[in-house]
Amino acid sequence: SNDSFLWPFAEEPYTTNKAWTLASGSDGPRTVYIRFRDKSLPTGIQYPFITASINLDTTPPVTTPSPVPGNYLNGSTLSVTLTASEASKIYYTVDGTTPTTSSLVYATPIAVNTAAGTSTTIKYFAVDSIGNQEGVKTSVWSIATIDLTASVQINGGANFTATPNVTLNLKASDPSGVASY
Repeated sequence: SNDSFLWPFAEEPYTTNKAWTLASGSDGPRTVYIRFRDKSLPTGIQYPFITASINLDTTPPVTTPSPVPGNYLNGSTLSVTLTASEASKIYYTVDGTTPTTSSLVYATPIAVNTAAGTSTTIKYFAVDSIGNQEGVKTSVWSIATIDLTASVQINGGANFTATPNVTLNLKASDPSGVASY
């Protein structure tokens, strides 16, 4: 058992239902041990323990999009896949509103607008089979406009050099930033 207990607990009158709080700690299996006593005289017979088990699950699922959100080249073909860390329903929107359990349920990849200069925002969250709910996540896939401007000069624009060792003067600008050359 993952639950610890100290005996003896005080005996309680028999009822068909009993509210009980499982021992706290990490999620996983829990076992409850119960002993019954009958009403035979003089003090009743106490019977051996019987058990019942249940899995405690308080952890919400985690949804991961693929491909990763970010900037993609114009002409890219993108469909977004949403995958939950456990069996779940994933709810989502693509119109900027916050999803609820009345929103679309994810079943197939979501097409991303691939026109240059556009972006697609998907908001989503997952709910597992017992109701643990992930917080709403927002991811954006943007399609870059080809708008990098760049230039290069050798030795400050000189027309001739007497040595093979030269200095390149690089200049580049892009609204999304310049990563490398």
